[in-house]
Amino acid sequence: DYGSPITFEFDDLLTGTATSGADYVAVGVNDQITIADGSNTGTYTITVSQDALFEETETVNCQISLPSNNAVSITTADAEADILSEETATADLSVTTDGDENGGVDIIYRVDLSTTNNTGNTITFEFDDLFTGTATSGADYTAVNGSAQISIADGADFGTITLTVSDDALFEATETVICGISGCSNPAVTITTASASADILDDETATADLIITSNGDEDGPANIVLRVDLSTVNNTGSAITFDIDDLFT
Repeated sequence: DYGSPITFEFDDLLTGTATSGADYVAVGVNDQITIADGSNTGTYTITVSQDALFEETETVNCQISLPSNNAVSITTADAEADILSEETATADLSVTTDGDENGGVDIIYRVDLSTTNNTGNTITFEFDDLFTGTATSGADYTAVNGSAQISIADGADFGTITLTVSDDALFEATETVICGISGCSNPAVTITTASASADILDDETATADLIITSNGDEDGPANIVLRVDLSTVNNTGSAITFDIDDLFT
């Protein structure tokens, strides 16, 4: 009990991850913490600013110095405070480019965040082939690596991954690749669209020829047999049909 308050200089060290004047009201140049006569504690309040940024927990590092009473020794001069963020985000997987064997156009999958990533870290999503499409992994497109991820860098709001399309010689229908995301590295992100389907367009064509394999004969009788030959095997997954008409010529 010295009959007078004891004061300490109070300073922001500006070494935390939070931004003075943006995430919290700046500490004044001449601000102090005061311990009143008859007390053993004094406090200082830093006002937190509520912004709309999607951020990680940030920190403020402050320090006391120069006690007004020379009999006081500072044993813990620095302390770090957290500022928790209340913002959340959603993530949606989509296909921005379908595959095409003609010209070697690869498939591009994209994850969009509902807001910019301001967490200071990359946000990642596990990326997997669901194997429910009609295209064949490793044949129609390069297989998805088991550790594949889509990453959204700090300061960005989307990330992409590319699947390489293989140009085979099969005469096929448009095929599909269905992939999904999971396991976001940031628990504040909710995945609202987890899977998306991409097309692979085929660049092969075929020709068809009508031929007669058996002529008719009233003696027997023997019927006329007509046949359509494709220039390649039908690998479209569906029957190919032709209308047939009598030309009456």
